Amino acid sequence: MPPPVSVLVSHYERALLPWENPAEFRALHAAFHAEHQPKGATEVSLVDQLAWIEWRRRRLMLGERSAHLASLHERIDADYKTQQTLSRALIGHEGRAEKDELAEALRHAPERDQPDVDDATEDDRLTRKGIAVLEGGGSYEKALAAIRSDTRGWWARVVNDDAETYPGGEVGEDESYVPSRPEATSLLRFLKNDVLPMIETTRLQAERRPAIRLQACGESMDPFRADRILALDERLTRQFGKTLAMLIKLREVQVAGSVAG
Repeated sequence: MPPPVSVLVSHYERALLPWENPAEFRALHAAFHAEHQPKGATEVSLVDQLAWIEWRRRRLMLGERSAHLASLHERIDADYKTQQTLSRALIGHEGRAEKDELAEALRHAPERDQPDVDDATEDDRLTRKGIAVLEGGGSYEKALAAIRSDTRGWWARVVNDDAETYPGGEVGEDESYVPSRPEATSLLRFLKNDVLPMIETTRLQAERRPAIRLQACGESMDPFRADRILALDERLTRQFGKTLAMLIKLREVQVAGSVAG
């Protein structure tokens, strides 16, 4: 009599890695036994081997993912590799990406790219609406109402900071900075010199993310790491095929013996 399946599962579970889920292995093991319905110690051993080989092949999937992520991390961690990836990704694009755009592109989900572009476009439209109000002689209050609420919040912080830093509104002789005040001229300068460039930078970065992400993910396919993983996968696949062939052959021999008998 073959040992109980629970004993066999316990034997293999002891070989699981600390982060692997024993319940998932038991489910895989049970699925193989349900499919092949082994009889006798030899068949049970062969089916156990099939389950274990398949489990190890699944480990390789995790290993391949880990190899990609390790390569991506290396590109982010090394400044020269980051610049290489960005330069290659943006061939044919105007402008030059900032170093942190690689990490940002990988951090953002692809489905966020176009919404972020659209958001920057809308922000630009409302900012220009506020500029048009001021340049057309409209009131400070009307211009504030035209721009986005987050832009108004940014403006309020600038005004408050300048009021604290330059309470009299004057700067030193060696300073060229012009403090902002809650009035039309200061707001117009802020919208043109600070807000519009920031919006354009945000929009361009969102537009560049797909190209940067594609280049970085392609470069993460390290051929040396991939070769080792593929070699292991090929070896396990051959082992799986041989074990399954042995199981089938054993059953053919058993059937032939029972017929002859």
